[in-house]
Amino acid sequence: MIDLPTAVQTFFLAWQGLPVTLLMVFVPLLLALPCGFAMAVVNMRRVPVLCPLCRVFISFTRGVPLIVQIFLIYNSLPSLLNLVFNTLGIPFDVFGVNPVVYALLVFTLCETAILAEVFRGAMSGIDPGQLEAAESVGLTLTQ
Repeated sequence: MIDLPTAVQTFFLAWQGLPVTLLMVFVPLLLALPCGFAMAVVNMRRVPVLCPLCRVFISFTRGVPLIVQIFLIYNSLPSLLNLVFNTLGIPFDVFGVNPVVYALLVFTLCETAILAEVFRGAMSGIDPGQLEAAESVGLTLTQ
């Protein structure tokens, strides 16, 4: 039997986490949309230096579990940034950065790789005949 007071209390407790959840969903999505589209275009046009880099990034990001990526970014990136900032003489406390920033970074990178493949698949799914028809009515490749 469900304990109604406990269920209501749990619902309102979970409701308090909604703003953070929405932040973790929409901010990475908004940041990843243009980056993923740019990566898809780079892969479709086979830009000499950037295409292999994008492919390695996409393969790594999609192939490594998200929890491992979170572990790497949260534990390794601050130490690496601290080393760089100390070497350059920049007084910045990287260990004082809110962990939410690192979570947003990891989710943005993960979403970028996923969206790059989604956009690439969508663009490669366009029939060449449709492209020719669009060019014949005066549209450019970008349009």
